[in-house]
Amino acid sequence: MSGTASSSTQKSFKPCYQIVFYEKQHPSKKEIVDMLENGSDEKKYEALKHVVWQHMGGEKQDQLLMTVVKYVLSSTFKPLKKLLLYFWENVEKTDENGELLPQMMLICSHLRNDLTHPNEYVVGCTLRFLCKVGEREILEPLIPPIVQNLEHRHSYVRRQAILTIYSIYYSHGFKHLIPEAPDLIYEFLQTETDATSKRNAFVMLQDCAPDKASKYLRSIIDEVPKTGHLFQLELLRLLKKMCSMYPSEKSKYLRVIASLMNSKSSAVLYQCATTLASLSNSPIAIQSAASCFVKLIITQSDTNVKLIVLDRIIDLQKRFPFVMQKMVMDILRALQTTDLDIKKKVLNVAAELISLRNVDDVMTILKKEFLESHSKPVEQKKEGEYRRHIVRFISKCSAKFPQVGEYGLLLLNYVGDSSGYDIISFVRELVELNPEMHDKILERLTQNLTLITDALVFRIALWILGTFAETKQQVVDSIEGIKHSLRDVMLQKPPQDEETIEDTVSLSSVGTAETTSRPSALVGADGTYQSQSHDANESRKNKRPKEIRNSVGTLIQEGNFFLATVASTTLTKLALKYKSLADIPADTKNKVVGEIMMLMCAFVRIGTSGESATKVTMDDDTISRIKLCLRVLLRPTKKLEELFLDHTREAYAKILKEKQGQAEKRREMERKEKLASNQADTLINISHLKGSKYDAFHFEEDDLLEGAATFQTEEKSSLHRVVQLTGFSDPVYAEASVSVQQYDVVLDIMIVNTTRKTLQNVALELATIGDLKLVERPQTYVLAPLGRQNMRVTVKVSSTETGVIFGNIVFDQTGSGSTSYVVLNDVHIDIMDYIHPSTCSDIKFRNMWQEFEWENKIPIGCNVPGMELRDYLKYLLQVSHMGCLTPINALSGDCEFLSANLCAKSAFGEDALANVSMEKTSTGAIEGFIRIRSKTQGIALSLGTQITTHPISKP
Repeated sequence: MSGTASSSTQKSFKPCYQIVFYEKQHPSKKEIVDMLENGSDEKKYEALKHVVWQHMGGEKQDQLLMTVVKYVLSSTFKPLKKLLLYFWENVEKTDENGELLPQMMLICSHLRNDLTHPNEYVVGCTLRFLCKVGEREILEPLIPPIVQNLEHRHSYVRRQAILTIYSIYYSHGFKHLIPEAPDLIYEFLQTETDATSKRNAFVMLQDCAPDKASKYLRSIIDEVPKTGHLFQLELLRLLKKMCSMYPSEKSKYLRVIASLMNSKSSAVLYQCATTLASLSNSPIAIQSAASCFVKLIITQSDTNVKLIVLDRIIDLQKRFPFVMQKMVMDILRALQTTDLDIKKKVLNVAAELISLRNVDDVMTILKKEFLESHSKPVEQKKEGEYRRHIVRFISKCSAKFPQVGEYGLLLLNYVGDSSGYDIISFVRELVELNPEMHDKILERLTQNLTLITDALVFRIALWILGTFAETKQQVVDSIEGIKHSLRDVMLQKPPQDEETIEDTVSLSSVGTAETTSRPSALVGADGTYQSQSHDANESRKNKRPKEIRNSVGTLIQEGNFFLATVASTTLTKLALKYKSLADIPADTKNKVVGEIMMLMCAFVRIGTSGESATKVTMDDDTISRIKLCLRVLLRPTKKLEELFLDHTREAYAKILKEKQGQAEKRREMERKEKLASNQADTLINISHLKGSKYDAFHFEEDDLLEGAATFQTEEKSSLHRVVQLTGFSDPVYAEASVSVQQYDVVLDIMIVNTTRKTLQNVALELATIGDLKLVERPQTYVLAPLGRQNMRVTVKVSSTETGVIFGNIVFDQTGSGSTSYVVLNDVHIDIMDYIHPSTCSDIKFRNMWQEFEWENKIPIGCNVPGMELRDYLKYLLQVSHMGCLTPINALSGDCEFLSANLCAKSAFGEDALANVSMEKTSTGAIEGFIRIRSKTQGIALSLGTQITTHPISKP
């Protein structure tokens, strides 16, 4: 509050207290009075504690004021004296007209005695209490002992005396009570040795007498590094002000700030770097500030501190990108931490600062980090995720700097790792954008095919080989590599029927007997010899190397027939390219094509004969796809060859182009957001209302008009949030306006007395269901006939689960001894106010989809005439507040089927994913399913309820 605030202005504001929950029942007023009048000091302490509790809970205890003054005020029991100060702080000290109550004058002499008490604890507690007293009549006679305590022998009393003078002179605006306060504090600073007392005195001088604070600073400017860290923090705040007040002396003050860069205090280093970055645009100053931030990240162990410091580095990077590019190597030193969130944020910062000058050095560090992470067996899951982020970083850099692509060859050696999907996705983009690297990539990929054990990674690797293998050597190596990876399928022999077995036995019965069974002697239990046979084929099967049984071919045998489809398509592409080669004999071509066709037939046989390990039967779509590949190899046509060899590559090129276009649009939007201009009607810049727009470097506490604050106007009127709580015929009518403020729900409730009688003790009793918590309890009121009363209730929301607020209104009518109740309608909290559209990469979507435990499957049934699939998707996005991850181009065209991925994030950091699969039937109806997944049950159920209960209409 301003220092010119008057006493009358202060009286219009009442202090706000926190409700203290008390499990046990309070004693009656009669028992409390008896304990205060006749009890011991311990009993009086317990009684006064109950009085304070009840008063803070909304039950006024003003009638006990004289009892406390008469029986408790003279006690010397120190815990009771401290509790008594809490009682004076909470109790009303003025009447309705703002005049001081007569009882309050009785405590002035008591407070004067406590200010001169020989015990420093009693004096300090009394001074702390006086900091919160805003009544001039109480403070005026206590000024001499307060000032006298500036010379007290104990530092605890001196620092409390400074705060009391500061509060009287500045906070409460009673300058006429201590007009000489700035001079007293200035003289106090000259002789004081306690660091905290000097800090308190210096804070007061900054606010009450800036000229004297500047004068004192100039006198000790050479001794600033020797002062304590608390004092240094306040010096930095003053230096920031003085640089704007005295621009000609700015260089001198900047040297003082630079001298504090070697402080051992982390708080001083952080504030020093922030101040330096806000006062100077010099590259040297920015580099010094960034070095301080990097030092804090490395030395601090608290993760929250590191995240805050990284946010400041991001702010510097946005303002001074070219200067911060020189600091990228220092920033990467923060990768030494073990926290994954810190590493991810450091990589994101480094990705924005990488340039042609430092790209090689950055890649060298990341290569070292990747190899070190791969060699760590501990916390395998966390290290695997870290490797995936490194691969994504390299992939992002390769789009800007083609020379980074060489590291893709190194990463291919680890394609069988947990980060294999990220690696193969990076290689897929790399081979499309860098044609000159085709030979090296295909050669390395063919060599490492046997390392792949994941079906998704193997499918992408097959697509790369089938699409980009062009030369004879590439085609031949690709075919041999794929056949070697699928050797389990090729080694498995087809079953033979009885006729085939009989023919085989008749042709070579002896040889078969020798090879299929081998008799051996065995001694039985009775001592006689017995014979047994051993199947050599079974022996060879069990002696198959373990690495062969664990190859990708086993995935097909286990029922992964989609992989068989991709393998058939890839082999068809390679066979078509092999047949087009001119320098190969026709017999050789036919032999290779025949082997490929036999492999496809093996796929179908495994899927249709029940030979798979999981006994899963191959679906008709997979069989049709494989038959199409066989038909293309038997009777190829030009149109089919173009479809297999050209169209798939063109489709992927379009996807990459769309991806690059979206990235360019995001960068363009970010650039436009930075171009903020100040106009004559620019809104006032208030840090607490700016949210993420707050600039930690340029916000000045005394210059509220600096910078532009952007606010989103509320499109809807607040009237649509009004909830009627009672009926019009009830004796008390109530309605509430529900508004959302970040993590709080605020109920502005209006209560109207509809009767001709006075209603006493009108109280609003509320309770909650779900993750809701009442912050405060409304106080009781007296309503005149036809009178009204407004009250505000704040409810804390901790998650996006559906919550309900219910309760009743209790009141007493004048002339009747009974209490009446009016039950309120339930207020349902709309969780959609806390859900906002979000975006994420395809990789992150798949990972979260696998990790999330809760799923809500919702059937789609829409019969709205003229509703198209894209119209229903737009309606779904509007209702669920989710963002569409599927590119717009992928949803274009005429099709009777649509599938899209959606993503949203709540205000509490919870992610919600959805997959929409729907089709349009012949009758024009839209059918399908919406699958919602989340980490918690509440958000999945709430989104499903929102979708099913909202009426369907064309957007």
